[in-house]
Amino acid sequence: MHLWLQSGPHSYYTDGDLVFWRMVDVMEEVHIVSLLAAVEGVLARFRQGGLLVDCSQAHNIRAEARRRYADWLKHSPYSDSHRASIFFAVDGEMRAFLTLAQRGAQLASGKRSAIEIVRDEAAARERVDELRSEWAASDNAQAES
Repeated sequence: MHLWLQSGPHSYYTDGDLVFWRMVDVMEEVHIVSLLAAVEGVLARFRQGGLLVDCSQAHNIRAEARRRYADWLKHSPYSDSHRASIFFAVDGEMRAFLTLAQRGAQLASGKRSAIEIVRDEAAARERVDELRSEWAASDNAQAES
């Protein structure tokens, strides 16, 4: 059983190198601060991490939250770590907001955004497992050279 925490209307938990976030209604800057703190905690401990975001009840990501994410990408010591943010159950309007967040973060930080969008939770969990395998192979290749 996971210990669910709250950040405004959103709820989340961490499980090893994974943060699961259930986004509800609007993501404000204060909420993304909580989310990024959880992600940083995972990255500090595991040097890799997956963020799975359930968008089935999400409606908007405020511009301030998108800017905070871009700033985090630019300044976080973990921004080059093995990490991914995988969003699922994304409707058309939310897809537009995520695309803005993704492209804005890339432009502002000059680094690739870890945002990916998949169909459902099963696909998100499958994708994070694929990425873990890629990260392990990359780490092994670096260790051998």
